[in-house]
Amino acid sequence: MVQKGYIEKIQDENDHREFHLRPTRKFWEYYDVSYRYVKKVEERCKKRFTPEEMDKLEEMVRIITTELMPELNVMKFTKEGAENHVSIGMRKRNKPLLS
Repeated sequence: MVQKGYIEKIQDENDHREFHLRPTRKFWEYYDVSYRYVKKVEERCKKRFTPEEMDKLEEMVRIITTELMPELNVMKFTKEGAENHVSIGMRKRNKPLLS
C-alpha cells in the first residue's frame, strides 16, 4: 500500500526503529468514492426491499462479518464493535449505521 501511494510510512522521531503508517490523500479519495457508492446501494436497497427484508439483510450481514469471516476483526472498523457492525442497511429503523 505504501508503494501504491495509499499510506505513508513515517519514522518515529524518538525511536528510529519504529514507524507509523498514515493514510494519504489518495487513500481518502478512494475511500470517499467507495463510501459514496455503498451509500447509493444502501438507498437503492431501502427503495427495493421492505423494512422486514432490510432487517433480515442486516442480520445476514452481521452473521457473515462476525461468524463466517473470523479473520476480520470488525472491532477495528466500528465504534460499537461487532454487535452493531453492518455494511448495508440500518442498525435500528431511522438510526444511522455509523455515528
